[in-house]
Amino acid sequence: MNETINEIKKYVKELKIPGINQGLKMKIEEAYRLNQPYEDFLRDIFIEAYDMRKENGRKNRIRNACFPYKKYLDELHVDYLSEDAKKKLKELNTLNFIEEGRNIILAGNPGIGYI
Repeated sequence: MNETINEIKKYVKELKIPGINQGLKMKIEEAYRLNQPYEDFLRDIFIEAYDMRKENGRKNRIRNACFPYKKYLDELHVDYLSEDAKKKLKELNTLNFIEEGRNIILAGNPGIGYI
């Protein structure tokens, strides 16, 4: 079985599918233990690889953007915001602008908290 797993890992590496090789032997053993159908097993490992690729892509886009500062919404001091900015922050927290395909622009020095 180890020879087969090593062969699988070789093909996965050659195909450049990250996320499958990690814990592959354990996943196979668990699938045998649970008597999991092959289709379910394949689906599960591909879902995991897909999720990892999406997350790595997100991290790469943020890193490549070369933002000068990182500021997270939960770090904003809401007390210092104007009433208008507080309303906009509530809308921003819903993330509806993503689904609607809208862009947002945050202006001001980091740490000020203006929107």
